[in-house]
Amino acid sequence: MPNHFSILDDENRVYGEWHGHLHYTLMYQSRDRAEQVARGHHMLGYKIVPSEAAVRYSQSRYSEHK
Repeated sequence: MPNHFSILDDENRVYGEWHGHLHYTLMYQSRDRAEQVARGHHMLGYKIVPSEAAVRYSQSRYSEHK
């Protein structure tokens, strides 16, 4: 998973998709692509982070909600 990037929004939520009760972190092969997606969705105050960090963050965050 190295060299993949994910997006955190202004509330540090990981950008992804929900499928039932599972959340999938979306990953992009370049920082530029992640930037384009964030701007395209008019996200304010977003951060582009390495996906492995975002996945760890989202797993710990979502496990708190179970």
